[in-house]
Amino acid sequence: MTSKNYLINAVDVVTIADRESIPTVSRYLKEGGVLIGVDALTDLTELKFLNDDFKIQLGKLKGGQSTKSRATFSCGDGQRRSAYALADDFFSALTKEATRHLAKQRLSMAKCVLVSEPLSFYAEEDADWLENYRDNIRRILHGKFDEIQFLPEPFAVYQYYRYGKRHSLVSQERKHCALIIDFGGGTFDVSVVETTKAGDIRQKGKHAKPLGAHSSPVGGFEINRQIASAIISSAYDKKFDKERIRKALTNYYRWRDGALDIEDLNVANRSFLLWLGAFLREIELAKLQLSKKIQNWNLNTLPTESITLEIPDDPFSEAPDRIPFYLSAEMLRDVFVREIWARKIKGCIKKAIKTASDALAGRPLDIVLLSGGSANLRWLEELIRREFVDDLQGAAIVSLREDYQEVVSKGLAIECARRGYEPNNEFSDVTYNPLFLVVNPDEKGEERKRYRLISTPFKIDDCAADSQLLSSACDLDIKNEEKITWRVRLDHPPKHHLKYYFLKDPTTTEDLESRYNFVESSVTTNPGARFDSTIQVQLIIRSDGTATPTFIYRTDQDGKIAESVTGEPFCIDLVSANQDTSRAAYIGIDFGTATSAVTYVDWAQIELFESREKDEVWLQLNELVDLPSLIAIPIKALLLSSQQYRLHLDV
Repeated sequence: MTSKNYLINAVDVVTIADRESIPTVSRYLKEGGVLIGVDALTDLTELKFLNDDFKIQLGKLKGGQSTKSRATFSCGDGQRRSAYALADDFFSALTKEATRHLAKQRLSMAKCVLVSEPLSFYAEEDADWLENYRDNIRRILHGKFDEIQFLPEPFAVYQYYRYGKRHSLVSQERKHCALIIDFGGGTFDVSVVETTKAGDIRQKGKHAKPLGAHSSPVGGFEINRQIASAIISSAYDKKFDKERIRKALTNYYRWRDGALDIEDLNVANRSFLLWLGAFLREIELAKLQLSKKIQNWNLNTLPTESITLEIPDDPFSEAPDRIPFYLSAEMLRDVFVREIWARKIKGCIKKAIKTASDALAGRPLDIVLLSGGSANLRWLEELIRREFVDDLQGAAIVSLREDYQEVVSKGLAIECARRGYEPNNEFSDVTYNPLFLVVNPDEKGEERKRYRLISTPFKIDDCAADSQLLSSACDLDIKNEEKITWRVRLDHPPKHHLKYYFLKDPTTTEDLESRYNFVESSVTTNPGARFDSTIQVQLIIRSDGTATPTFIYRTDQDGKIAESVTGEPFCIDLVSANQDTSRAAYIGIDFGTATSAVTYVDWAQIELFESREKDEVWLQLNELVDLPSLIAIPIKALLLSSQQYRLHLDV
């Protein structure tokens, strides 16, 4: 144990059912109660009653929405529940198990929680996904914790590589421009982080700047679905009518989204849905087993490995015969490259790099960090090298030998420790994408003007680019809510109405994925309104990351607002943290679409490690653990026995 990682050693990974991460699934029992994680998977005969993939659905629920309008899902106890109810029960069971684990270590549940979230999540039909997700998580965890905060998953990945893994390419004292990719069960997140030369975990201040981020709702579940479609097409296209198969697949996804009740279907179609649900779980296991067998991930080499699955000769039958199907690594690769990489995630990487390019001002990306269970399909590394050769000239891709799945949970714990030690650390109260504003007054044409700051509580500067309000990595220390105001001179005053677009990339307003507010982007001017020679744009930004725009058309002699219109709130790309919770115990919850994990950090233990760094006796003992194992093991036992509970030592 060295002086540079004493915070990491105070992290406790909470085990649930003797595992550091569990599947994000639940199963409701007919006799009452709910099982989660591994316990929910023990009875394979009840697979059709498993509830999973509810994280994505959670962001589709607007707070205050009528319960009658919410999609509901069949459960094993015969009831139907919304994604909110499923997540509520999952978190209740998860925190109960965490409390039981901590009690064994003579610890109490922390009052502060840090929850992972996707970056800048985009889905055309769910414009408010991230805002809804945060709001629902807060309501679920209210009463369990006093302080609820969020951290985008790629930033936890950076903390793991920098302070936990202490990879030599990341932890060395030199500047880096890192491309970070987190490819999980349900989301694909990409960000660019520029680091400073400093970065020891005990040094105060920000040592990294998040410069651009994009996210897409694609992950391991989508890979499984594409594999299933390829198998069904290969096995059944010549045997069954293609339109019948297509409708059956559509019905399955409608059922999984809560838009269809399986009981409304006939026996044949019901049999297909129940089989496909169980088959997708078999594909997940087969995908994991096959990925471990593959020896050569080179895209120019034909992989020869395969694994045998059993499929029904008739998927519409209640009692079909079973026939073998050989899932080859070649089929897995073709599906991944064609359906996932080319159509889903390549563009996401390109957008993140483009967003960050202006802030980097020509500085090259020199390192790529990977995370997430789906990153274990190592073709991802090969495709990144091949497709982004110009953007990543000379960049090193850090390839871990261990499983990528647990990177986020461990990085989340380190961020908990960092927030306790120094609230103003890399990823607190900071934007991670730029904010642009393009306006179109009275449909006379889009105007991309220069905005001038006239009022701000923060130390931020005017942006040099047209249309830009905020740059990436702006420090915004928001206590409750703060106002920022800009002035702009338009070619045409909005006498009737004003269309407006808050964007991450100002080049086009048609790209929905670049918009912050693509649900409501127009305000109506009051009849007879008068205008100053310039108008003001004011944003009220709240600590939860939401912002409300007001367009001030005229002020009186005292500078007070005389004519204005207010737009709809939207969620900006901001990581916020309550600095009043410093030096507190934290729980970190990596709530993943496929797997979840819990970590714990107690500041009493951090201070204990910090004090022992100055104690010569303890320093000498810690140095001895690097000796051969026969000598080191009893010394480790001595170090551990002095604690009231288990600590993780980096030896």
